Amino acid sequence: MSKEQKKRSLRVFAIVVTLALALGGCSKPSDPAESATDGQSTQPPDTQQSSQSAPAAGGNDTLVIAAKTTPQGIDTSYHNALESMQAFRNVMDTLVAFKVQQNANGEWTQDFSTVEPRLAESWSLSEDGRVMTYKLKQGVISHHGNELTADDVKWTFDRQIELKAVGHFFATVAGRLETTDDIQVIDKYTVSFTTAEPNPIALTWATHSFNGIFDSVEAKKHATEQDPWATEWLANNSCSFGPYKIEKWAAGQEVIFAAHEQYHGDQPAMKRIIYREIPSSANRMALLQSGEVDIAEQLTPKERNELENAEGVKVHKWDGNVIAHFEMNVNAAPFDNKLVRQAMNYAFPYEETLEAVYLGTAKQATSVTPSTYPGFFGDSTFAYNTDLEKAKALLAEAGYANGFTTDLYIDAGVQEHELIAILMRTSLEQIGVTLNIVKLPTGDFYAQLLKNELPMFVWQDMPGVPDGGFGIALWVVGGSTVNHSNFNDPELNELYKFTTSTLDEQARNDAFLEMQKILLEECPWIYVAETGWQIPARSNVDGLTWFPLNDIRWNYVVKN
Repeated sequence: MSKEQKKRSLRVFAIVVTLALALGGCSKPSDPAESATDGQSTQPPDTQQSSQSAPAAGGNDTLVIAAKTTPQGIDTSYHNALESMQAFRNVMDTLVAFKVQQNANGEWTQDFSTVEPRLAESWSLSEDGRVMTYKLKQGVISHHGNELTADDVKWTFDRQIELKAVGHFFATVAGRLETTDDIQVIDKYTVSFTTAEPNPIALTWATHSFNGIFDSVEAKKHATEQDPWATEWLANNSCSFGPYKIEKWAAGQEVIFAAHEQYHGDQPAMKRIIYREIPSSANRMALLQSGEVDIAEQLTPKERNELENAEGVKVHKWDGNVIAHFEMNVNAAPFDNKLVRQAMNYAFPYEETLEAVYLGTAKQATSVTPSTYPGFFGDSTFAYNTDLEKAKALLAEAGYANGFTTDLYIDAGVQEHELIAILMRTSLEQIGVTLNIVKLPTGDFYAQLLKNELPMFVWQDMPGVPDGGFGIALWVVGGSTVNHSNFNDPELNELYKFTTSTLDEQARNDAFLEMQKILLEECPWIYVAETGWQIPARSNVDGLTWFPLNDIRWNYVVKN
C-alpha cells in the first residue's frame, strides 16, 4: 500500500469512528423505502448456480421475503411506498413492457431500447405522433374470471384522471392526457390515446408500473355513490390481470400472494409469495443467513457488505436509478442566493461520504437524471468537488463572509442520511456555517416535505420512467407539486416543454444536456450518490431483475 493510500485509509477510518460515536446509543434504524417502471412474459433462464444454502425457506415453489413493513395498500392512485409498488406491480400488468436482458455482470435488467407486448399484442402511432392505438390480446382472464377488454383500459385511465391523485400525475404529465375523452374505445379489443401534441414517451410511459390495468367489471361491483371508483375495496384486493393475486392480507404481519392460475403469460415458478414484516434490518439479515427467508430487503450498506462472503448468500447488484441528494429551498434565505447554493456544493464532502457512509456500495451522483437512463449527461457536465476555500470565497461574495445558521431536516429512519448530515455539518463548520440537524420520524418528515417549505433537507428518490426528462418534470420544473426546492427557471421550463412535444431524439438530447447544465449552474441540489440496488438473497435464488421502481418481480424468480 502506498503512502497516499495509507493516509486515505486512515482518514476514512477516522471518519467512520467519528460517525459511529455520533450515532452511539441510538437504535439501529433500517434502510429507507427507496421511493417517488416492466418485464416480459418470458422468465429469465436458470443459471444452474449450485446452492450452498440451508433448505429453501418455503420450498422450491414458495418465496419468503423479509421486508421492513407490509404494503400500505395496492391502489396505484394512492399507495406509492416501495412495498406497495412491489405488491401492485405483481398483481397487475401493463399494456407493454421493456425487454429483459442480462448485463455484463450476469444480472437481469431492462433494455430500454426494446418494448415488447404484455396485455397489448400490438400498437401503432399515427403519422402526426398524436394518437397511440393498442390492440389487446384476446382471452386474457382476470383474477375474478373476467376477460380483458378495451373498456377495462379506458376505465383504468379515466379513474387516474378523475381521482386527481398519484395516477393523475402519470396520466397528465407523462401521458399528456388532458381529459377522459382522450381515451377512446375503438372496439372490444382496441383502445386509443390522443394527445394535443406528439408525445415522445407515449410508449415508454405505457410501461410504467402505475399504469397497470384494472378489471373494471369486478371493480364496479364494489363502487358506491360515495366511492364511485372503489378506492376502499381496491386498497387491498387484487383486481387485475397480473401473475399473482392476494391470498391473505394481515397488515403489520404478512401478506401472502398466490399465482394466478389463468395468467396469460408463462406460469411463474414461485406459486406462493410470503411477504413478511420484519422491522429490524439486523433481524432481516439474520433470517436470511439462517435460511428462514429467501430474500432480505432494505439492508444497510454495512450489512450487505458483511453478507458478501456469507455462506449460502449472494448479494445481487445493479447501478439502479436512486439518487440521494440535498435540496435547498430557493425561496428561503440564504438559499435564495445562487452563490450560497454553489458554496454548499463546494463544501460537501463527496469522497468521504461515498467511502465512510456507503462503504463503496454507491457511486457519485452527477445529475438529476440517473446515469442508467437515456438522456443522462452528468459525466460531461458535473464540475463540483470539495473545495472549502472556494466555498468560503463564494459565501463572502454572496454577503455571508461570517457564515450563517440553518436547519437541515432528515428522515430519522434513514441511518445513511444522518451520517451524511453529520459529515456535512463538520465540513460547514470549517467555513463558518452552523448546521442544525433536525431529525423527524418518517411520517412527519414526508408530511413536512410535501409542504415545500423546508429550508434544506436530505432525501432520495427515483424517477420511475426511463427518460431524460421525467426526473426533471418531477423535481425541478416550476409548478410541480414534488418540486420541494421550489426551483423555477424559465429557460429550463421552456426546454422541458419542448422535450415533451418533439419526436426528434437528437433535439431532445440537446435539450436534456442544456437543462443539466442549468441545474449545475443554479444548483438547487447537492448530488450525493447513486445508491444502486442491492438485493441479498439465498444463493439458490435466481432470476432477480432490476426495474426502475426497484421492485422484485416474483414471476421472474426461480430456485435452483
